[in-house]
Amino acid sequence: MAGTAAFPSRATVGAANVTALRMSFRHPGPAAAARIVFHALTVQCRDESRHPLIPSDYLSKVVVTRGGTAIATVTGLPSSGGSVTIPIPDPMLEPAESLNVDLRVDFSATAPAGSIELMVFGDGIAASDVDRGTPVTPLAESGFELPMASGLCRLEPPPRQLLASFTSRMPAALAPDGRQVTAATLTLSNTAQAGADSILVDHLTLRGADRDGNALPIGSASSQVEVLVNGNLLGQSAALTVDSVTATVAFSPSLRVGPGGPVALELRFITAPAGYPAAFRLGCDGSDIGVVQPASALLQIAIAAAPGSAFPFWSAAGSFGAATLAQSYSNYPNPFAAGRAPTTFVYYLRSAGRVTLRILTPQGEGVTTLLSDGSRPAGLNQADLWDGRNGKGSVVRNGIYIAELSVAFDDGTRDHARRKVAVVR
Repeated sequence: MAGTAAFPSRATVGAANVTALRMSFRHPGPAAAARIVFHALTVQCRDESRHPLIPSDYLSKVVVTRGGTAIATVTGLPSSGGSVTIPIPDPMLEPAESLNVDLRVDFSATAPAGSIELMVFGDGIAASDVDRGTPVTPLAESGFELPMASGLCRLEPPPRQLLASFTSRMPAALAPDGRQVTAATLTLSNTAQAGADSILVDHLTLRGADRDGNALPIGSASSQVEVLVNGNLLGQSAALTVDSVTATVAFSPSLRVGPGGPVALELRFITAPAGYPAAFRLGCDGSDIGVVQPASALLQIAIAAAPGSAFPFWSAAGSFGAATLAQSYSNYPNPFAAGRAPTTFVYYLRSAGRVTLRILTPQGEGVTTLLSDGSRPAGLNQADLWDGRNGKGSVVRNGIYIAELSVAFDDGTRDHARRKVAVVR
């Protein structure tokens, strides 16, 4: 007989179907010898000092498998002593034949943290000669020794809590042009100690709301939502319709959130081309984060908002505007406090082009040039700011100014727009 240790060096309390020991039994007799029949295996439970452990304190099930199929299972393990006996359904070995089996265990959901090792001694193998019915004395194969041992496994507390936080990245202006918009970052953290298991998340459900936080079908503003990690697509929803209340993104394989380092999920949506609301928020609740829960109710993982935040999470509101230069051109805030906070200009380009943005007085006198023939991409642009200073760096006076926008599109066409900007210091 021979045994190979298979226990992992670490396992989580409540872990199931953990391979502990691989065993091989060989009939050494000549062809004319009687067959050998197995009756039972007795497994000893020990700690790192080889002191006995009560089996039921650490294990909820012990299984012997052959070729991956269970041939013997014991539950309701002894609550005293330091061993468990597993009746075997009398497999027989012909001369020169071998029997290869694995010993697998489920760790109890209430097991204490600590170390455990499983051992099978020679006298723990009950086998007999079929013809005579006399016991057979097990001997170790060359290069192996008795007892057969699983190796030491350190049991560690399971993860019990997933913390979530939410940061809005929703732009102030949205265009119904079918382009991707990053709405928020959802950050997940496993609070377990280093070395503990990962928490698995297999889906995320996202919801919509209007500016005031009233529920809104997410499909009214979005044709699809996506979730990315480190710039890589983790999953995307099915196509949404105007009456889609929520959007669920499945993760396959499941997202693993290990202890220590947080995982940041980028939440994006593709704007709906028609039927869009005036304003849109994207968010989720704690129940929308699809944690894969352990089978035991004692090991359920709680989902909690990180300190300083609370469920449900919502992004800031983005306002939908028309996908034209003239109708999209705006600035916010307006009026604004020159010299103390900037105003941001928003405009939609039907294609890429070069943009000039100048600030003028109502009489047409130049105040400052914010952008001169700068390259800007197609879609909604909202990165150009004015801090309320003139070309000499001085803060302008209170009043009304004109923001003149000129665009030379890459296709050779041109367009321009003007709007009033109010300064209040």
